[in-house]
Amino acid sequence: MYCQINQKYPYNEIHQSIPKRYMATFRPNSKIFSVYNFAKYNNTMKYVGWDYPPSSPNAYTIPVLCLLYYTKDMAKTIMEQHQSNYQDFQPKGLLFELGSLFDQIDCVSGFAACFPKASRMVTAFQPSNFISSFCTNSDAAALQLVDGTASAVDVSKRLEHFFPFLLLHLDSEIGNINGNSFSSSGGKHKQPTSQESLVFDSLYGISSVSINDFITGSGPPSISSTRSYTIELTYDRFISSQAGEIVKQPDFGDLLHYSLCKDTKMRCWNQTSGSYEPVDQTKIVTSLPSILAVSFLRGE
Repeated sequence: MYCQINQKYPYNEIHQSIPKRYMATFRPNSKIFSVYNFAKYNNTMKYVGWDYPPSSPNAYTIPVLCLLYYTKDMAKTIMEQHQSNYQDFQPKGLLFELGSLFDQIDCVSGFAACFPKASRMVTAFQPSNFISSFCTNSDAAALQLVDGTASAVDVSKRLEHFFPFLLLHLDSEIGNINGNSFSSSGGKHKQPTSQESLVFDSLYGISSVSINDFITGSGPPSISSTRSYTIELTYDRFISSQAGEIVKQPDFGDLLHYSLCKDTKMRCWNQTSGSYEPVDQTKIVTSLPSILAVSFLRGE
């Protein structure tokens, strides 16, 4: 996936720079799944990989699913929701399929542990059912996240946008099952009204306040609040606006601090003058979640 996203650099250069233990190895199409020796490429004897070719539709979602599975609180919540609401999933949406996928990973990992260490067999999980459900999701298509559609955005951007989409959609499905968060019509989901029903929002939700101050002083400042699932790192302070080159090499702490409390110049509608005018916007994160998700994507 790294090599697919970063087209600016030669494949061989990237291939050689990645340590072997982190390299992805995929089963050749000529090899049968049931007899393929996955353990040859996986000496952990515990952590299983996936069997889904990178050239297949929407393969970019699988690393995100693995990240969620190995995030203990996230996996625990999804499994609990899946087990307690198994009979209530109508139709079988993303929450049901993700819970089934996590159960499959548990079974594959547990099966490997039944063998002696010297002859332990580690196989792989198959995410086909989840991806099929994702492909038919109308919200995912509307947000241009599905492969093969004319309006699909760049893979790197889809990868960044898929994570918050999935969390919001899972919360919506849980609320629908509980019957107290939102109603749906025509396949379009409304925002949940009960904050207590937002299971994943409590893990990843980030509150922030934006203050817009008109530079000309022709209008009063405006204040708005937002809720998001990720912190987008902001690089503009460290990059020359003319040459596009790094003028200061920041460490991660500096970059994160600036992204949590940043000042930007933009144009907003001034109700008093009836026109768009330049403003100084200060955006401050007011609360941090239990699990902080950071987006490293830099817009071109």
